[in-house]
Amino acid sequence: MKAMLICAITAFFLGGYGHARASVIDESSDHLLNEEAYVFFSHNSSLWDRKLTTKLASRKLKQWAKSIDLPMIQAVHSFKKDGTNHDSYFITQKDIATVVKTVGGAHDLKTPKLQRIFLSGGYLEWCLCESLRDIARGSDFSAGPVNIYLVFETIYTNSYNIWVHRPSYPSSRTIALTEAVKNLNHSQVSSMLKSIVFNTKENIFCDIQYTNRKYKKESLKLSEFEVEIFKDSKSIDIIGSGKKEIKVHLISVNDLNKVI
Repeated sequence: MKAMLICAITAFFLGGYGHARASVIDESSDHLLNEEAYVFFSHNSSLWDRKLTTKLASRKLKQWAKSIDLPMIQAVHSFKKDGTNHDSYFITQKDIATVVKTVGGAHDLKTPKLQRIFLSGGYLEWCLCESLRDIARGSDFSAGPVNIYLVFETIYTNSYNIWVHRPSYPSSRTIALTEAVKNLNHSQVSSMLKSIVFNTKENIFCDIQYTNRKYKKESLKLSEFEVEIFKDSKSIDIIGSGKKEIKVHLISVNDLNKVI
């Protein structure tokens, strides 16, 4: 009985039976992650996605990752007093390996062995873009190209930015990326990404107006990279000719098993 009680108490403080509490770090913390593949959730929350357009798909992505033991990272802007996520978040900390407290999506994770990562959350043109940029910054590309999968249905964006390609505070109309690109041809999809993620005009990742002012680092130059964009399993554009190769795949949550 005594042994069972000790076990129960230990399990409680670890966050439940078989689920150790996530490692929680600050966005400026230099944190090493040594796996080859991850899922990254960035601000999957009804605070921004108020119509819950990405909620079910985000949870489906988490269940898929859990089913194949793929480690998960979560970016959270703040916590409740007990250290757990606010109720607005679609994803709880259960089964998450690493939680980054970051207001703007920026982080200082080091992923030297990274080969593939699945991105979810938003806004695509803001916090998720900063998360993507710092994934590129923290990878050393020694194992070859880094494959970044933008999981359509789990990413939210501002339609004003998508269709007008002009920066604005992301609050006018939030939609899932699926909806945003469904009527765009390959050239338009490429133009969209070059406008709000791979800023070819200023040779940097993300629009400079969206840069998190709290996170003081130099802009990451696109000229260091060769970014190849894929949609419908087809290469639709190549940006740059740098030595570090990134392959960006726009993929449906229903096609995840085709990748791994």
